[in-house]
Amino acid sequence: GPYPARAEQDGIDGNVMVLDFEMDNTGDWVGAQLRVPGGRRDYSSATGLRFRWRALNSLDDDAQDLSDAHIDVYLQIGAVDEDLDGDGNLDKGSSPLVPSFPFSHRDGELTLRAGTVAPGRTLVLSEDGSGNDVLDREVPQLVFTSRELRDETSNLSGLPTDQWQSVEIRLSSEERRRLAETRAIRIIVVSNDSDVAGRLLFAEFSLQGSRFAVESTEPVVPPPPEGEVAPDIIVREVTDRPPTGVRRLVDQYSEVRDIFHPDSRENQRVLQIRWGDPDPPQPAWTISDYVTPVPFRQYDTLVFYLRIADLQPADGQTPVLQVRLTDDSGPDGRGLTAEIELDNDTLADIGHRWRRVELDVPARRTRIDGIDRRWPLSVDAPRAGNELTRLEISMRDADSGTIYIDEVHWADSRISVEGTSRLALAWQLPGSLWSVRGTDVVRDLDVDHDMSVRSRGFQTDSEFGGSAGLFASASAVRATIAGTRVETDFSMAVSDETVSYSGGHALRIPAATSPVVVLESYRRSYSSIVPSLFRSNALLLSSDDLGAMRFDAFSRLRNQNINQTWRVRLETDWDRATSVETRFALIHSAGGYEISDGDDYFTSWIDGYALLLPYEQGSGIERRTASQSTARVDYGTFSARLSPNWDIENQSVTRGTQRNRGNLEIAFPLQFGGSGIESWTLTPGYNRSFAFTSAAPDHGSYREDIAHYWQRTAEQRYIFASTPFYELLAPREELLFIDDTAGLTSARYDPEASLSYGRNFGSNIRDLFVPHRIRTALRRSLVRDADAITDTRTYQLELTATAVNLFGSLGAYQTFAFYQSDEFRNGVDLRLQYREPAETYQIDAQLISESAFFGRRARSLAIEHVVGITAPEDTQIDIDSIVSYRWRTEPQSIFGLDALQPAIERGAYYQHIERLTFGLRHFEEDSWRNEVTIMLGHESGIEFPDQGSIRAYFDLGFGWKPFELDAAEDRMFILGIQAGIEGRIRF
Repeated sequence: GPYPARAEQDGIDGNVMVLDFEMDNTGDWVGAQLRVPGGRRDYSSATGLRFRWRALNSLDDDAQDLSDAHIDVYLQIGAVDEDLDGDGNLDKGSSPLVPSFPFSHRDGELTLRAGTVAPGRTLVLSEDGSGNDVLDREVPQLVFTSRELRDETSNLSGLPTDQWQSVEIRLSSEERRRLAETRAIRIIVVSNDSDVAGRLLFAEFSLQGSRFAVESTEPVVPPPPEGEVAPDIIVREVTDRPPTGVRRLVDQYSEVRDIFHPDSRENQRVLQIRWGDPDPPQPAWTISDYVTPVPFRQYDTLVFYLRIADLQPADGQTPVLQVRLTDDSGPDGRGLTAEIELDNDTLADIGHRWRRVELDVPARRTRIDGIDRRWPLSVDAPRAGNELTRLEISMRDADSGTIYIDEVHWADSRISVEGTSRLALAWQLPGSLWSVRGTDVVRDLDVDHDMSVRSRGFQTDSEFGGSAGLFASASAVRATIAGTRVETDFSMAVSDETVSYSGGHALRIPAATSPVVVLESYRRSYSSIVPSLFRSNALLLSSDDLGAMRFDAFSRLRNQNINQTWRVRLETDWDRATSVETRFALIHSAGGYEISDGDDYFTSWIDGYALLLPYEQGSGIERRTASQSTARVDYGTFSARLSPNWDIENQSVTRGTQRNRGNLEIAFPLQFGGSGIESWTLTPGYNRSFAFTSAAPDHGSYREDIAHYWQRTAEQRYIFASTPFYELLAPREELLFIDDTAGLTSARYDPEASLSYGRNFGSNIRDLFVPHRIRTALRRSLVRDADAITDTRTYQLELTATAVNLFGSLGAYQTFAFYQSDEFRNGVDLRLQYREPAETYQIDAQLISESAFFGRRARSLAIEHVVGITAPEDTQIDIDSIVSYRWRTEPQSIFGLDALQPAIERGAYYQHIERLTFGLRHFEEDSWRNEVTIMLGHESGIEFPDQGSIRAYFDLGFGWKPFELDAAEDRMFILGIQAGIEGRIRF
């Protein structure tokens, strides 16, 4: 064991953990571990552990009765070791088909398979409970060990063989801290006798207490004298059961009942904080928790409910309850801070009943049940981009007490209007600006300036307002000086906290076309929260006879992560019939690269030349090598295309592995019917792609990576020796892939055969229905994941039909007079996948219909429909439709302004767009995941030919989207509005 079982006849809820044991000698022991949900949890806020257990005699009639056995049973919980068999290896299952993992028994004398998966579930089991790909070792300081369980169980002398017994272990402050990184619960059974066998059952494990954690107790309390109990703060969730005469929270406030507990009101849980047993030397405590982040200006009022059941002030002091909601922990956190002074008059006024406490942010006041109190509310706006997420509750100057808090939430949401504005200017002065004796010294001057301002709450993913800060400015100047193209730029961004700068330069020598060209670009930031740097150097060589070659070196820094790329590109055309293109790149990534704001720009630029070589001093180094080549031969009817590519991704430092990829594509485009409109092409093709991961723990250079790649690739015979076409349909047992990839952790091989047909389309009615492009393909995907191999065949058929200018007044058939011309495109993409050994299939189909109608005076209507269907597993239907109508009007005047009348004479006009977008996502099995979105939009603008435009737009969108919250699955209604005004001026 352990293994799960059920004991419903005994009144046990949920599964029971069963531990069978058999020990021959005194001192032998057995153990079992039960992982916590998620593999790792912080349970340091728990105040107690509760569970039930029972002992059963062995099924062996000759075994000793457990009521007479001498064994000890202990429970441990915390950061226990994940290495279950102690072999030092991270054991895991090989695939969903073989989910159990190897377990070394008796120091490797015997290897078993551990773990089973419930029917219908696809999991790969592993010792790695936390899921971080690391075998986490035990941390003794973070493991709690109970007393012998019979001592923890009330009124129990021997093992509980007759009935289930309940255990409740109360945890002290020190013991709670040991649960900060809980991975599992461990049961240990130690034999004090010989020939002991039996069975232990455990069920209904639960942790008592609140998720709030005790943050601090000031000052640090010294260890108590022998026999005394250390001062403790009990923080836990309890059922709201006030004393007689005091109403429950759900009964006193209707909003709590209607909003937070509309279905169940009998077992409302509230937060209880109790302290003072015995009295602490300095009565002060703080508890904290992280809550759902909320933007600072989204709500006006923070609300919670408070009940003071008991409070004993320190000598001559007034207790103060402090509530803080900030963007960070510690004294540097910014946000809201409220202090409630609990003097005798306040306590008498509040009494022992529940009270509604409101923190009014705009008014900087605290209210209790709607009545303003004299206590001020401190408001310190969070840092730019930060949200309120940390809740702290603290008490000082109270020797003991018990208070209850519940339903901390925001109210009075704000309706705010935020905006942004952007100005972009471009000025060009072509030609010679300064010359000496007929030689240009300065010419072709360009000046660009871009400036944007936005309000704090404005957020968008568009280019408008996308700057980092409330104000951003960028300027650039370019000119050709003494035959060299020179560019310099400077930008500035202002946020709530900082002002950051960045600048750079670029050179092209010479500026004119030349057989040899040198390029350089450099840019870096100053005073930026995320330091950045970019440099680029390039050499261009070109010849009419040999082609063109380019060498590039790039370096890009963000924060302390540096990415470097060296690239070579070669293009040659020996004659019209033959061409070759090759690209080769080396990529190097590392961490730990730093730039200093104290270095001036010139020094940083010169020092940056060191980045022409790999940065080997960094941490977490990763290397990548990529090569892409294409060779073409074209001799009229017959032509051929060959594309060999290979790619290496080395992670020796971080993972000790290397990912090897490759691709080889051959195509033979054949042309028939001459070179006119009746010509058509037939293109057979064959493609092989592969990828596999191999062990490479000691590589330190690109040379080693490349040598390893070709050595290991040569061992994969299926890449070169498999029979084309036959390998697509051959039985699995005949494939070389299965034997050649044995021992690899992962590998993939995808051969594909295809045949494409293409012809010209035109204005014939048949073009609506007869495809002008057809592609058929058969692809086989072989995938190895450890010991498991999956085999998938994909049959694909793609049809596209296009017709133009059919039914309009200018069309070939002139059916309709209200528009002039049209375009139609219809397509079908059908794919059938068959998977082995599961013997399942999947159908994916996509239908596309696009139509456009063009009328007089630049009016047009565009309609697009896309339907996607996936079946039969998790059947899904996706529908996307867009209808757009564009029309133009000729104005008699623009806003009645005479000054704009010349613009009308130069051809200014109004441009209008109406649009409707509809989206549907339907799931056959999980209807709660269904989505519907509808968007209506209008846009009107004034176009000034060759001068610019002004446009205003408005969009209204609504729909239903799914969401999950605390295991609840439902759909929400969403309403969105977007509006804006944009102007562009060209001069």
